[in-house]
Amino acid sequence: LGVTIAAVSRCCLGKCETVAGYIEDMKVPGIYRVHDKPNKEKLQNFWYYHKFQVLGTLVILLFAVMTISECAMKKENDIVVAVMSGNFVQRGEPAILPKETRVKAALESGIDIVLELPFVYASASAEFFAFNAVKILSDFGCDKIAFGTENTSVESLYRAVDILTQEDFNNEIKKHFDNGVNFPVARQMAFDQFNIDCDISTPNNILAIEYIKAIRKLNAKVEPITVNRKGAG
Repeated sequence: LGVTIAAVSRCCLGKCETVAGYIEDMKVPGIYRVHDKPNKEKLQNFWYYHKFQVLGTLVILLFAVMTISECAMKKENDIVVAVMSGNFVQRGEPAILPKETRVKAALESGIDIVLELPFVYASASAEFFAFNAVKILSDFGCDKIAFGTENTSVESLYRAVDILTQEDFNNEIKKHFDNGVNFPVARQMAFDQFNIDCDISTPNNILAIEYIKAIRKLNAKVEPITVNRKGAG
């Protein structure tokens, strides 16, 4: 129940922020109400039910800041641009921290410009998410794209994409699938036959592979740069 209430509350907050932002941008009058300040008991209840979410979000934000800083310093760049989800993230869940807070953290970590990945892309599959993120950066004129991986080189990612896009690869998956293993395991088993140093089942590598596929599909004139993720997420 506590998780459900938290999710509904974050949805309501996201809705209010979106409407308020629209009203402010359009310079039109609006009606709103002001709530009383929460009392001590309510604050204690909030911490009781949401402490792990808050602490988890702070840890994720710390790792994100570290990754952004490493991206900014890894190559000499004139301008560093970031594409970031808005108030809803890839899994379709409302972000615990508002986008303004995350944008501020990015700017303070060396990013010059932050572009928002629209909700329809941010909450979609890894393929759709990555394709549109790459397209936004490419259309914006960026010539390098940095993203996190589980200690995988760019060369290994390109080799992985070559294999995953082969017509015969699906036949190899089917062989393992017919032996009773689930699809993710069958896919990894088929891929392991090629002895490439790339785990295609980890979250960051899944997105990294889709970024490379998007670069190829768009024929984008960008150089991919991998950053080793030092934490989960």
